[in-house]
Amino acid sequence: MALHWTSVLSIGVPELDADHQEMFARMDRLHDAILAGDRSEVSRMIAFLREHAVRHLAAEETMMLAIGYPEREHHLREHEAFLATVRELTRRHDANGPTAVLVHDVERAVTSWIEGHLATHDVALGAFAREHQRRGQVGERTPA
Repeated sequence: MALHWTSVLSIGVPELDADHQEMFARMDRLHDAILAGDRSEVSRMIAFLREHAVRHLAAEETMMLAIGYPEREHHLREHEAFLATVRELTRRHDANGPTAVLVHDVERAVTSWIEGHLATHDVALGAFAREHQRRGQVGERTPA
């Protein structure tokens, strides 16, 4: 199933939105490769996930802490679960290469992450951050 980025998924932080859009672009490439019977794209996707997951999720975590996001602990648990999934997919790839089962599992894991986490939890985080900023609480100094 091809997934498409829409502005509804924007969380309002350009760096994080760009990362999310890149995830969609990579999923499109993976999907196209699967349809063409090419398993090589899964290796690039796993490498991207290893790098992306650590950097991107750390940026989200920093933002949640800075704005006092009330769902931070739950959000962090989801991040840890995804990182564990990425580590397991990496382990399987390193052990056996891009098997048909691994290709399917990578596509399923990333699709589930996009639909279950990004489209729900990250969008909620974005809404909270925008409301926080609207109230003038982001980047403001308290008078001395």
